[in-house]
Amino acid sequence: MKKKFIFHNFTNEEFTAYWDGKPYTFPPGAKQYYVEGIASVFAKHLANRELIKKGLDRSTSPKKPSEVPLFKELYDKAFLIEDSPDINNLEIEDVNTIEDEPSMNIEVKKKELVGKLDTTEPEQEYVKPKTKAKPKTKK
Repeated sequence: MKKKFIFHNFTNEEFTAYWDGKPYTFPPGAKQYYVEGIASVFAKHLANRELIKKGLDRSTSPKKPSEVPLFKELYDKAFLIEDSPDINNLEIEDVNTIEDEPSMNIEVKKKELVGKLDTTEPEQEYVKPKTKAKPKTKK
C-alpha cells in the first residue's frame, strides 16, 4: 500500500500557506494532495493560525505535538493520510520462461576461437631510426 498525503483546509476561511517563497491559497474546505513534508507544514501552519485566533499562542508549534491535544486535534484535521493500493504490485511468473535462458528472443552465438597468440621472441631487436638534429640557432 502506498500512502497519499492530503492537506485539508477544514476552516470556513481562505488559508494561504507558503512553500519555497510561493504562496498557495486554499478556499474553505479545499483538499489537495502533496508530498508528506509539504502537507505536514501546511497543516502545522493552519493549526497554528486557528490556535492564535483563539488566543492559545502557547499551544502553537509544539516540539511533541502528541503532548498538546489542542494542537494535535487541529493538525490531524488538516493533515490527512490516505492508503491506496499499489497498481504495479502484481507478481506474475511467466510459465514459459526457463531459468538461465535469455529473456528476449535473441539468438546468442557461441564465441569462436581466434588463432593462437604468437609469443615467440623477435629475431632482431627493434632499433629506433636516427633523426637529424636541428641546427642550433644563435641569437
